[in-house]
Amino acid sequence: MENNRLTRNQYQFEINKKEALEAVEPKIQPITQQELLNEVKAYEKSMKDISLWPFIGLINWALENRAKNGDTELVTYLSKIINLADIRLGLDGNPIDTDTLHTVRSELIENYTQKYADYLAKRDLPDRPNSGWPRLAWELTHNHIIYQTKARDKCIDDWKKSMTKIQQDIEPIVIVHNAITKEYAKICKTNKIVYNQQLHIQDIKLAFDFSKVN
Repeated sequence: MENNRLTRNQYQFEINKKEALEAVEPKIQPITQQELLNEVKAYEKSMKDISLWPFIGLINWALENRAKNGDTELVTYLSKIINLADIRLGLDGNPIDTDTLHTVRSELIENYTQKYADYLAKRDLPDRPNSGWPRLAWELTHNHIIYQTKARDKCIDDWKKSMTKIQQDIEPIVIVHNAITKEYAKICKTNKIVYNQQLHIQDIKLAFDFSKVN
């Protein structure tokens, strides 16, 4: 009786031949209008999702530093406020000329990290088991170091994304402009979106006057 069974190699050869016959030359399909609109919507959503605390922190630092020098006014641009992040600081928090890794940026990030870590810890408290081994196991993954690490990673990421987005589009600038209007209503006398001819960017012209207590 004739054996029609294929050997392993023959079987693989037949499979390969079948796949070769069924192979179709790939074609690039035109992107659809809906796909393009989805990309636009995703970009717009991303531009609106900007953390404000880095800008508020920098403005606060600039105003406080001005007050420490006896001044009651500050006239500047948002771009100059952002550049203050690279100023080096001493242990007392005041600007110094010597080389150090401690800057306005690192201080603001560290300060917000502490606040955000505290927020994360309080937010998770309702989930903590009351006693016994479940509570001990829970606390192993919900301790001070872990919260600090999560908070610092988020704060650093917030800072990088915010400073990138503010240079990409007008939408983040409008959001920051509106936040300044709201948060500094009593002392901000000028808050105007302008085109910075020198830097060739959209900017915000700012003027603060805190000489009088309202």
